[in-house]
Amino acid sequence: MKRIGKWIDTIFFVKEQPSWTRYLICFIATVIGVGFIGYYFGTNDHVVHIPFLKKIVDSSLYPNDPYFELKQYHYSFFWYLFVPFYKLGILEPVLFLVHIFSVFFVFFGIWHITHQLFSDKRIANAAVFTLMLPHIAFGGFPLIEFQVVN
Repeated sequence: MKRIGKWIDTIFFVKEQPSWTRYLICFIATVIGVGFIGYYFGTNDHVVHIPFLKKIVDSSLYPNDPYFELKQYHYSFFWYLFVPFYKLGILEPVLFLVHIFSVFFVFFGIWHITHQLFSDKRIANAAVFTLMLPHIAFGGFPLIEFQVVN
């Protein structure tokens, strides 16, 4: 039991941590954050992006709908990366994996910026763990949304 306590202290609370601990902390925060907040496919901006993506792949979809004429003025080519996955029928799992990686790198960015500002790994760890759950101070809104990809 004493070893486990020392290991937890080394990872989270000791100022001189091994460099791999920041990845572990961001991974733990990602699992807890996504587990608590969840992930929703097809809501928010997906309501627009997914039908546009389907129309890019199959132009016979949504016939005579003037809204889809706007697709030629796409402001981002990011969604074109997902055309092969849509054709393979694995769009939802791929977008979930992209979401997981996005959340991880948001936490990693928070950790890195905090560490640069304060030069203390304990403060960087605290920043990551404080921002992974919804806050009453922010009106109950999570900082990490359920669709970071958007």
